[in-house]
Amino acid sequence: MSQVREMLIREIAEWIETEPLAEEITDTLEEQESEVTLENAQKLWLDFLETGLHSGICYSLAALVDKGEIKSEWIHGKEVMNNGVHNHPCQEG
Repeated sequence: MSQVREMLIREIAEWIETEPLAEEITDTLEEQESEVTLENAQKLWLDFLETGLHSGICYSLAALVDKGEIKSEWIHGKEVMNNGVHNHPCQEG
């Protein structure tokens, strides 16, 4: 990993606020009438990291590219209409 990339990752990690994440996890557990415990919160967060984080970030990136707020040559032109439904550029296939 390049030093520039490592520095950027550290800067992003310092910038990310963890309290809103903890609040969202707690709110979701409460809304779904699940037991709100540290163990359940950890399970939920770790599962999200494994199964949902990449796609969520990718969808947000595509939306920002669509709005012209971020430039991306990779995504540009990859979102296509399929029977009136947008296929997301991060989906495989």
